[in-house]
Amino acid sequence: MLRSTRHDIKEETTIIINRDNNRQIESTYRSIMFHHGGIKRQRRKQFIIIVLVLSFSLYFVQSFIIHQESSRRLSISSQQAVSLREIDDVEDIQEGTIVLSRVESRLGCHDLKQTYLHKAVVLIIDHDPDDFTQGIILNRASDLILHDRDIVYYEEGSDDTTTNVDDDNNNSLSSSSSTSWRIHFGGDIGGWYEETPQLLCLHAIKSDTALAVSDPIFDGVFITSHLGARSLVESGEAKSDDFFTFSGFVGWEQNQLQNEIDRGSWYLASLVDEDVDVEAAKDKGEEQHALMNLLGKYSWKNINYNPQSAGLEFWTRLMTDLKGDERSSSAAAKVGEDDVVQQQSFTDLMLKEWATQRLLVTKEIIATDDDKYEKKSEVEDADIFRAIKAAADPISVSPGNILKGSGSKYIINEQLFHKATILFLQDTPEASIGVVLNLPTKDTYTLLVRDYLTTDDVGKKSKTNKAFDFVARYGGPSGSRDEGEQLIWLHDSDILKDKEIGSPISGQTSIHVCSEKEVEKAIRNNLVPPNQFFLVKGFCAWEKDAGSASGGVYGQLLNGNLEDTQIYAPSQRKKMWRILSSQRLLSSEESLRENFELALSAWEATKQQNDSSSKTKSRNIFDSNVDISTLADDALLAWMKIFLLYEAEYIL
Repeated sequence: MLRSTRHDIKEETTIIINRDNNRQIESTYRSIMFHHGGIKRQRRKQFIIIVLVLSFSLYFVQSFIIHQESSRRLSISSQQAVSLREIDDVEDIQEGTIVLSRVESRLGCHDLKQTYLHKAVVLIIDHDPDDFTQGIILNRASDLILHDRDIVYYEEGSDDTTTNVDDDNNNSLSSSSSTSWRIHFGGDIGGWYEETPQLLCLHAIKSDTALAVSDPIFDGVFITSHLGARSLVESGEAKSDDFFTFSGFVGWEQNQLQNEIDRGSWYLASLVDEDVDVEAAKDKGEEQHALMNLLGKYSWKNINYNPQSAGLEFWTRLMTDLKGDERSSSAAAKVGEDDVVQQQSFTDLMLKEWATQRLLVTKEIIATDDDKYEKKSEVEDADIFRAIKAAADPISVSPGNILKGSGSKYIINEQLFHKATILFLQDTPEASIGVVLNLPTKDTYTLLVRDYLTTDDVGKKSKTNKAFDFVARYGGPSGSRDEGEQLIWLHDSDILKDKEIGSPISGQTSIHVCSEKEVEKAIRNNLVPPNQFFLVKGFCAWEKDAGSASGGVYGQLLNGNLEDTQIYAPSQRKKMWRILSSQRLLSSEESLRENFELALSAWEATKQQNDSSSKTKSRNIFDSNVDISTLADDALLAWMKIFLLYEAEYIL
């Protein structure tokens, strides 16, 4: 997997969203700080702060006009063709090398953990075999537009985060400029969901001024910083539409790319132009390099392009060319393998849903009565009503409650929480603690019960030492092996409660936590069958904001990620417990499917009568007839297969 620095986006600014002129809803939006790293990773000198201004109507009108004008200016060249040649040796990698991802059907890392890498086209922009290799994903165009007024520069290490753009440190750029920039997702390192996003601009401008602020990638294609691109626009050397602007990049440490190629994760190829009439291309206003034309065809320069398509055609276009390289039999064989995988649509659907949630920034556009356009609010009505209800009637949830994971929130990340059955264990000033109950693993824990009372065929009783195997359930990503295994014993048996086996979490009738010695005692005395005990390995910790009570389980409930089942009748809880008790050791594809179906049944058993909150908002995945709820279920099954059956390490 590619190296990724993960940071939580800080929620810093409170805004007021007016709806229907009758109410004002407070909502927190995420301000984004861009790390502007010069041209290459090693020349980081400045930062950018980008504030996404939520002026819906004006935003769309400007976007619509720019989009129309850009599409009229672009003519995709029919004279230029892209030719790919496979690179056999990683030592031949250089700036300009194309890296094409393959589908890792067994591990599924591209499908679940890093969805954006599925069928990715990566351009290498910096390569040091002894240190780091840096690239940008070419086929993840978004509809995000940033204006000059949204961008503020300041020097790295400076305490001043509001330096005006027209000071000496920023090349005297005009603070009144209204240039707009279309943003591509270039990768998760420094991407726009990071604390310090980074902007890089690809272009084909060959003037002396442009070359002075750019680095060559290959003949006719260059890369510069956003500051460099903006200086060219302000000086009249270029227009913002001459640049493809990328937020973020991907990268490999020393030997990491080689290891992933050996594993079968990537193809390496060089990109060359066929013979073209350069002067004719110039006369038509076309780019001189075929790569730039491909970028235009599969991005905002093509009015028919939809970011939800996630650039799949771009990848297919290059893979088809690579397959046609008769000089590379290995490449043809590898593409043949992918032809089989392509018939499995799950991976493509996951990427399309990722693109819908991450690349489609403008969401839905609606026309007003006066024939003007405005951007519909990104805040869903359900989220607003949930916030209103929470403000008027704060959610009351306490340890011992059974929580359930959303049926629609966990598709492209944290799939283990999809339709999860969760026991809320503890609430501390630092975090809320809970355990997932419905995910059996292939691990067992052997408990040796001493002096176990047995009866032979003739009725003679005797005591012996007997071993009992318990299926270990995956409770959550915290408490991993590296931190020392956290084993938690649970039961919900009235017989054991009457015998005071274990301690109640929140009242005598609630689920009990017990020690290993108490489990051994209960089994020794034949009080209940061993399957009445659940053994959970690991736990979930939802951190709280420092110095406040926000976050934790309350934050998860408020965001709709979790719901309180409000199961107060022991009979309903025991129904759920019986279903979960039917799950067995994960040992095969068949047992995986059985445990998966029982996990969903347990989630359904937590519903109350007339419970409409659990209904998933129905819509199909882009350009398919697959419902979002179906894909969410499939994603959970894939997660169980990868991280429980195949035992890949899961890290949030």
